[in-house]
Amino acid sequence: MIREYKLEDHPFIEEICRDIWDGNDYLPNIIDSLLENKNCFPVVLEKDGRIQSVANLRLYSDKIAWSEAMRTHPNFRGLGNARMITEYQISVAKELGCEEVWLSTSADNIATKKLLQRIGEFAENIM
Repeated sequence: MIREYKLEDHPFIEEICRDIWDGNDYLPNIIDSLLENKNCFPVVLEKDGRIQSVANLRLYSDKIAWSEAMRTHPNFRGLGNARMITEYQISVAKELGCEEVWLSTSADNIATKKLLQRIGEFAENIM
């Protein structure tokens, strides 16, 4: 189930981010404030009562949304969570009137490159 991030989810986010950037991930420091930003839509993917993934969709302009802060707990990678959240974000962006969804990643991030290839047809059909 994909749902809105809640403050009580914070300990799970800290756990997901524990090993990202050698324990220096910025997300645990800012995620609570995203709830206060009317242009942000932080969500979690929860299965069997366990938060497995998190991401935020930020309205960059009236027509452009930005997908950011996608994280998946190491124990749940490779299960399609990133794809489900990204497709969800694309659907939300369309409902908000956006025509494009952007993201940025490292040139050597193979997982994100594969994700973008997989969702290409979905994105083309919905946007």
